[in-house]
Amino acid sequence: MKSQAAVEFLLTYGFAIAAVLIVFSTLIFFGVLSPQKFFPEYCIVEGGFHCSDYYLKEDSAMFLFTNNNGQTITSFNVNMSGCNPYFYQKAILAGEEVKISLNCANLGKVKDKVKYSFLLTYISQKRIPKLVEGEVKTVILK
Repeated sequence: MKSQAAVEFLLTYGFAIAAVLIVFSTLIFFGVLSPQKFFPEYCIVEGGFHCSDYYLKEDSAMFLFTNNNGQTITSFNVNMSGCNPYFYQKAILAGEEVKISLNCANLGKVKDKVKYSFLLTYISQKRIPKLVEGEVKTVILK
């Protein structure tokens, strides 16, 4: 009797687990539980800058950076793979936002989920060049 109860237990719960797995597999297959829907988008910059807004298109990228260094920036350059470097030669006051538009060769196709690293090189009023890294993870827009 004990072995029969054990077999019935395993079969009953085995079928229940299999049914749940089939339901989840079907939902994932048809895109209802698509992992891409939960794709986090972000733009992060190290030390002293904040990426307020951004977008990437097939052939361009736009960033809105805020100078949180507490001092005026006299020279500001942005380099991202696949894009032409951007040289911003106007002074950026502390707390000021600057819009950067990059011309790029091919960042991906529309609706592609991409992740790119970029480098910011800047010179503050102290005339010391600094290099900070950033990363953007987003979906390519039309």
